Amino acid sequence: MLNLLLSSLLFIFMSVSTVEANQYNEDEAIIMNVSMYTPYDEGVGELTASGKRVRKGHVAMGWKYPFGTRIYIEGLGEFTVEDRGGTITNNHVDVYTDSYDEAIQFGRRNLKVWIIK
Repeated sequence: MLNLLLSSLLFIFMSVSTVEANQYNEDEAIIMNVSMYTPYDEGVGELTASGKRVRKGHVAMGWKYPFGTRIYIEGLGEFTVEDRGGTITNNHVDVYTDSYDEAIQFGRRNLKVWIIK
């Protein structure tokens, strides 16, 4: 009985993961340069450029993307544009993280990004 329950839960988890991974149209993906920023970076304060408190789930993007724009980054998840940056262009996403080590390990990557509004 326990095996059946565990098998069912695993099936449900795998089905949900597959749906999340496949919910975006490949043809609509934009390849963007993705990096991470932290509260330890020079010039990062407690508030984003939109006036909201800096927190996980926020990204900095170029002026082409209005504050509040929702995006999905391949392998990272969904985020909201709430910040800008002096070196951020329209082909660059800077993801906020609290962890300096995570940001260093992540580095810069070219990843698929979907604009979901």
